[in-house]
Amino acid sequence: MATKQQLQQRLDDIDAILASGSTSLQVDGVTVSFDHAALKNERARIEGELGKKTRKPVAYRVNLGG
Repeated sequence: MATKQQLQQRLDDIDAILASGSTSLQVDGVTVSFDHAALKNERARIEGELGKKTRKPVAYRVNLGG
């Protein structure tokens, strides 16, 4: 299991990729493509592991009786 520092570093890396808006990168003839949907899913998973993200309630209680 990764340490909190490693998870935070990965989260920062994902944020940088998403903020740049790039979908691919080419270095020395090697092209790397980024799937933004998969990165967002991984970001949510890491936030859950770090305890930064709380789930929204599935249902809300609405009282219409006055």
